[in-house]
Amino acid sequence: MNGRSPKALMVALLVVGSQVARANGRFPDAQQLVVDPLDPNHIAVQSTYGFIQTWDHGAEWRWMCEDAAGYGGVIDPPIAVLQDGTLIAGVFDGVSVSTDKGCNFAFAQAAGQSTCQANLTGLDGRYVVDVARQASDPARAIAVSSNGCMNNLFDTRLWETNDNAKTWAQAGVPMPQSFLALTGDVAPTDPNTVYASGFEVLSATSYVGKIARSKDRGATWELLEVPGSVNASAPYIGAIDPNDAKTFYVRLRSNAGRLLVTHDGGDSFTDVYTAKGKLLGFALSPDGKKLVIGGEDDGVLHASTSDLVFTQVSTIHNRCLTWWQDKVYGCASEAKDGFTIGESLDEGKTFTAIHHLSCLAGPIGCDAASAVSTLCKDPWVQVSETIATKTCASASSSATTSSAATGGPSDSGGADGCCSVAGSASRPLGGLAVGAGITIALLLGSRRRSRGAI
Repeated sequence: MNGRSPKALMVALLVVGSQVARANGRFPDAQQLVVDPLDPNHIAVQSTYGFIQTWDHGAEWRWMCEDAAGYGGVIDPPIAVLQDGTLIAGVFDGVSVSTDKGCNFAFAQAAGQSTCQANLTGLDGRYVVDVARQASDPARAIAVSSNGCMNNLFDTRLWETNDNAKTWAQAGVPMPQSFLALTGDVAPTDPNTVYASGFEVLSATSYVGKIARSKDRGATWELLEVPGSVNASAPYIGAIDPNDAKTFYVRLRSNAGRLLVTHDGGDSFTDVYTAKGKLLGFALSPDGKKLVIGGEDDGVLHASTSDLVFTQVSTIHNRCLTWWQDKVYGCASEAKDGFTIGESLDEGKTFTAIHHLSCLAGPIGCDAASAVSTLCKDPWVQVSETIATKTCASASSSATTSSAATGGPSDSGGADGCCSVAGSASRPLGGLAVGAGITIALLLGSRRRSRGAI
């Protein structure tokens, strides 16, 4: 197929499908936010410049470079935090797992047999497009891998762990070979019901949005069409209703994003909202009765799931939304909104800043031999200059300032209020604030590490 390798084809299709050039030559943004299921003070964020984490609800944020987590290039990896605080990420070469708060990562191992690439005999080395913690049991998670074969075919599989990512196994059989996956999730009320969204690839230039549905945890699969989802409008699962396994929401990531809902497990869909721009944020309340959606052009919109009538409640340039217990977290534009990550106690109407772009205290404190200490020191110099960090001198020093036993953040940054933002007031809706020294794009040419040729 045009002489490209299967992995190169995968990258090309995903870029076309998502309508984003996901490279590091971008303005530094937060992309996905997840909360530790047992420790609400521990928040992890996947950003365009690596991972950042806080263990004190935003008083201090620490950074991990892409190299330490085993990825780089053009894809922003999906992340999840499991019951014991383990951080997992879906990357080009498998599921990257950290059990020590991000100091070191290792690739998950699981047995398997490839249908099209003889060198892939397990989970390690596969392109993992999504990971998701299971809502009914936070020690369990799934991963969806999707590797390109020749002749418009794909090897797409479901993988699972039930012990906080210590062990993994393939769940069921591969999905149909014409299916290229983008996202996946498990129904909270029925762990046997699994949905994956993506494209059925008809040719090198023709893709049709589909849902791969399994009612028996991957033992069998069927493809269901997503109306209006074609080449430039990729389907992404927003959430599955916590009370009904047949109700879930799908975002179409096009220039004018759309939100769809199904109440019959994907047999039919209802179009409920068309955005002004890309629909980047989605969050369903824990009881399934309310939801918020957002985008850079639409702000944040709120609706009851009983009528799905949306009302704009905030004008922030939204890039992600997460509803955790009684709080809504949102990613915003530092230059336009005055904060990068905010917390809302009124369902998205107002946000209090818990992270500013310049308030990043550098690599997490780890043992001197850790991946973070050995791989992130030089990249941090570039990142800190790009985002104009304002941390104290002690906080931006070597990443070995804390105990290797904890693997957590050092005690030197933020404790004196040097860059603490927790509790700061949010800016008025629509207000603009441009931080000094913030550049338009991250520095190009940072080191890359990939175990598979692209």
